[in-house]
Amino acid sequence: PSYILMASLDIARSFIATKGPSILDNLMVMIDETKKRISKIPCIEVLDDSLIGSYSVYAYEPIRIVISARELGLQGYELHSILRKDYGVEIELGDYFYGVCVLGLGTTQNDLDRLYLALKDIYRRFKGEREALSWDEELPPMPPQIMSPREAHFAKTEKVAWDQVKGRISADLIVPYPPGIPTICPGEQFTDDVWSFLEKQRRVGRHLHGPEGGRLDYINVVK
Repeated sequence: PSYILMASLDIARSFIATKGPSILDNLMVMIDETKKRISKIPCIEVLDDSLIGSYSVYAYEPIRIVISARELGLQGYELHSILRKDYGVEIELGDYFYGVCVLGLGTTQNDLDRLYLALKDIYRRFKGEREALSWDEELPPMPPQIMSPREAHFAKTEKVAWDQVKGRISADLIVPYPPGIPTICPGEQFTDDVWSFLEKQRRVGRHLHGPEGGRLDYINVVK
């Protein structure tokens, strides 16, 4: 084993054991204050204790900040990408409506200030530019299965440009994440509905597990 790695883990363990509780107490105060500040930004939603007791919610993880800019017409996927590319703020993930920020013992007040200022500037940039977001993500009908996944795996395949795959039999598994449920599996045929659904996910920057690089530039199909 790497003794450098083992030593660093032991130092981290000691740090958490001796200073972790006080740091977490301070972090909770900073998180509460940051949520209050974010909640005052127009068109930016931040989840808080008011959610408990509704929608079957019993509790939520207190060191996560869950935000939404749907009133600005921004999906969580877009918010995730904008925060990363334009502001250097890395959040854990985005879904259709929300972005999830995971905090920890290393989180500083400066980190939270950067998040707040980034959201404030996003409001300035996008206010009045789009209609508020509503749920319109209808899942496509299941594609027809032409062959078994095993048959597709061992069949001869070729790489085809994304805009040429309609009607072809997929040799790839394509899984939008979150939630991580396959839209098409090896052996299934690309229909117009499946293609349109995945194209929409591609345009908003949603992570697609399965294709090379998580992108839809090229897809492996059965010859």
